[in-house]
Amino acid sequence: MSIVVVDEKYRVLLGKKLRQEAGIEKGEKLLAIPFYGGMILLSLKGKHFKGSLNGFNFKEEKHEASKYLFKVGR
Repeated sequence: MSIVVVDEKYRVLLGKKLRQEAGIEKGEKLLAIPFYGGMILLSLKGKHFKGSLNGFNFKEEKHEASKYLFKVGR
């Protein structure tokens, strides 16, 4: 875990140690999953999500992230 800071333009800098531990590379896409009071960032590299995440206030079936979180028409 690590603490990151949101700057005046709402950008978040992921420190070197955090990037190395998470295996995140420059230009990589991350899935932002909002929930009350925060969010979780997940790397999409090599990931295929099936089902949903319990405990999150995420009901928007047509949201951009839905194609990664919900098994739709498969």
